[in-house]
Amino acid sequence: MNIGLYIYLFFSKVAIKPWAGATMASIFCGWGPLLGLALPSVVQVCLEWWWYEIVLFLSGLLNSPESCVAAMGVLIQTTGTVYVFPFSLSLSISKRARAQLATIIGIFSGLCYGISAFGMRIALKTWWGKLYTSDPQVLSLVTAALPILGLAEIGNASQTAACGALTGSARPKVGVRINIAAFYLVVLPSSVLFAFKLKIGFQGLWLGLVAAQVSCLIMMLFTLAQTDWKHQAKRAEELTMVSGEKVEDAGTNLVP
Repeated sequence: MNIGLYIYLFFSKVAIKPWAGATMASIFCGWGPLLGLALPSVVQVCLEWWWYEIVLFLSGLLNSPESCVAAMGVLIQTTGTVYVFPFSLSLSISKRARAQLATIIGIFSGLCYGISAFGMRIALKTWWGKLYTSDPQVLSLVTAALPILGLAEIGNASQTAACGALTGSARPKVGVRINIAAFYLVVLPSSVLFAFKLKIGFQGLWLGLVAAQVSCLIMMLFTLAQTDWKHQAKRAEELTMVSGEKVEDAGTNLVP
């Protein structure tokens, strides 16, 4: 992929040539504002995946830890596969004009995808694990947890799309705060409570994820509902340093 991108940059007549007229001063100029947007955007995504790693360790504290860890690996791989679409949707929303309309359509598309993923996981729960293992105990855990994981996907797909709207409006730090609140102040205590205190076990870890995705989606929707889209359009003009006629075009295209 990287080699292909370099070839495109080199031979394309329309792509920006980053090496043209570059000096050491110009290379490192303006990194502060870029990192201020880039690092929170990275953390916004990583916070959720770090939760999966933490829960992977927690599953080793349950009864039959070998089977629980193995089943957790299967489910994390499944989640990663399903996550491709909402993450791509999030990226597309973050770069679209007519931001308000794009956000509404994106979140609705994510919701529809999440519901379809939920249905697929229920339909395929009895044989999905067989793609990975023939161990009956692992298969039993995967079968029991897949519907719960599918339920969480309804919120996950929608809130991932909403994250794209926050990133596109240069507010990734808001997404970071929401993900910290959802995954570390709600989901971790909930997962521990369900799995260990209420003795639900392996499924209890995933019930905590449902609570996280629901709370994350609610906070995302509340934040976007409070958004002044015309103000965000003006901010976008300032951040991209649009000038001349392009300023007027950007202002009319960013909001309906």
